[in-house]
Amino acid sequence: MMLDYKLKNGSSHDLDDVRLQAKEWLRLIKESKWLDDDFYNKIEALVNTIPESDNMVHGDCHIKNILMQNNEPLLIDMATLARGHQIFEIAPILCTYKLYEATEPGNCESFLGISAETSAKLYDGLLDRIYKDRTPEERKDIDDKILFLACVILLSRTVVYYAQGGERKNFLIKNLKELSEKLTDLNY
Repeated sequence: MMLDYKLKNGSSHDLDDVRLQAKEWLRLIKESKWLDDDFYNKIEALVNTIPESDNMVHGDCHIKNILMQNNEPLLIDMATLARGHQIFEIAPILCTYKLYEATEPGNCESFLGISAETSAKLYDGLLDRIYKDRTPEERKDIDDKILFLACVILLSRTVVYYAQGGERKNFLIKNLKELSEKLTDLNY
């Protein structure tokens, strides 16, 4: 199952390629000087393996940005709307539903208004549904790739909002180092 959003009027080609946003995330990380050049280059090379895709990507899809209208879900907050590979949709969801909580306990409760346990169940249930036809080995590989990109996204946000980075920076860099040792690409 793919996350396959359709535009009612127009084409996803009317949207910017989400990889342009990824270039900005990478620029912020590079300029932070938090990573040595070799490690940064490895991260950039992996992000650049994500292929072009024609899927619509909301980029900030979480329960606060989904309303119901006439018994149909309505996405709001379209500032990050783009087109691209579904990893660009799922990685920010992982940030919101699990990664912020990992370094800032209570974030799910304060931001989403739900417990960390409920947040994790929502995320895990979403991925179980999307990737239900994948083998456990394929699923582990996909989970690692999503986590890698989520760490890139959250590290760039950490550069912007937490200039020193602190514990979150260390957590993300540790995950990126571990994942970069085993991943050869981010395509699936």
